[in-house]
Amino acid sequence: MNHIISYLFIDHVEAFSTFLVGLLGLSTLILYRRQRKDKKTDVARILLTEIRNAEQRIEEIRGLVERGAKDFPHILPNNSWRDFSYLFAADFDQDELQEISVFYSQCEAMQESSKKDNDFFWVTTEHRAEVYQDKLATIYELSYDRNSNKFDEQKFKTLKENFLDKFADSPHSYAPEKTVSQLKHGLAITNKITTTSAGQKLKRLAKEHI
Repeated sequence: MNHIISYLFIDHVEAFSTFLVGLLGLSTLILYRRQRKDKKTDVARILLTEIRNAEQRIEEIRGLVERGAKDFPHILPNNSWRDFSYLFAADFDQDELQEISVFYSQCEAMQESSKKDNDFFWVTTEHRAEVYQDKLATIYELSYDRNSNKFDEQKFKTLKENFLDKFADSPHSYAPEKTVSQLKHGLAITNKITTTSAGQKLKRLAKEHI
């Protein structure tokens, strides 16, 4: 019996150790691949959410631009493709990878243009409000008769209606054309991803029923 134990556990200890190391390495590899697959699924779902939201925001902005409206919504708050595109190098061909990259790049460019336009819009709005209050104070002053120490309500009403109310209601105000032009250009060249082959693959990777 001692001879058998010695044969199994002493004479072959090196081979047995090698077997254990190999088994451990195989288990680690299987676990790594499973975790990587789970991570890819989670990231694919995040990317789909970002792309769908961006596509929806693009349509909203398209409608606002056509109506000449302002205050555009955010298109792409996050860019997960920049951080995790490497996970999908083997899942998409070169054209599909380029297609998704271009989509995200265009969304970021439009996001920057819409932000600049929004910032200017609110700066202009605040300035108009300041001017309104300043002119209102001037009209109050002009409507006060220092000789009689009386406030002329009719004069105030006339000045306000003929000048201040028209100023407040006027649709004419300076706005930079460049930001809107850049936005229009982005809208014209940006295509949907969810309906392309890249979008279909992304849905499968996210384990969606398509």
